[in-house]
Amino acid sequence: MTDADLLARLRSGEHDAFDALFRQWYEPVVRVAHRILRDQGVAEEVTQDVFLELWRRRDSLPDGSSVPAYLMQSARNRALNHLRHLKVQQKSQVFLEALHEPSVAADTEARSTELIAAIHEAVTAQPPRTPGLVLCPEPSRTHDAARRPPGPTHHMRVAPRGGPPLATPTH
Repeated sequence: MTDADLLARLRSGEHDAFDALFRQWYEPVVRVAHRILRDQGVAEEVTQDVFLELWRRRDSLPDGSSVPAYLMQSARNRALNHLRHLKVQQKSQVFLEALHEPSVAADTEARSTELIAAIHEAVTAQPPRTPGLVLCPEPSRTHDAARRPPGPTHHMRVAPRGGPPLATPTH
């Protein structure tokens, strides 16, 4: 029986015609997909999808269609689509991993905040009338003072009581 006869029977919904086409063309279609994918298991899955789609579209296949051409082109297209999908997944995975990695800037910011809080706590714990250290706002940053709540900030300097600043925190 020719491919044209099988195609005509397939269009009428005969399972035997589909079975005959499947048995005749399964291995060649797997080889086409495997040449592109280099993975036997995925090539077989792609081939199954090609034959499933052949069954679903059996009514819309035009008269005189070449079954082998349809199957081979479908296998090629599905294999290439699979590779494109893998590339998108890989790019997405790299992006998602980057989002979940702790940021160096965030880590530095957290450490800076902890250090300022520890210095503020140590300075404010001193008895009020003894010489020691005080926290002074940085002169260049005082324009922000009205918008910030009281307490330790990144814009404070440590100074001896009545003396010049010892250090300025860096960001």
